[in-house]
Amino acid sequence: MNMKLPLAVIALIASGHSLAQGLSRQEVIAELQRARASGELARNHSENPDFHRLPHTGTSTVSRAEVLAQLAHARASGELARSQRESYEPPAPTGRPLSRAEVLAELHRARANGELAVLHSNRNDAGTFASPADKS
Repeated sequence: MNMKLPLAVIALIASGHSLAQGLSRQEVIAELQRARASGELARNHSENPDFHRLPHTGTSTVSRAEVLAQLAHARASGELARSQRESYEPPAPTGRPLSRAEVLAELHRARANGELAVLHSNRNDAGTFASPADKS
């Protein structure tokens, strides 16, 4: 009995060691080739098994110069930056920045017509701005 337990443990360790060894490089390559040949591995890593049977669209009708011109236009107009943005922040301002005097004039106008007060209130009518004359 004392001898059977250690022998069983050694046998278990030996069998586990042989099972723990993975596939050799040649076995992996052979399995990959078999999967490609049988169609298990879809072409172009597509999940659609019929991907390689889809019709080819053919040649482009737009020249390289036209594509580059469209790209330059999209970059200049900010359209490309908007399409690649992943956040919901408002778009970056374009054009010239406002001067301090223009910002102050806009602030005074917003105060005068009540727009600033509505924006800083808890009322749910932020879309309706009435001038102080309309409040009387």
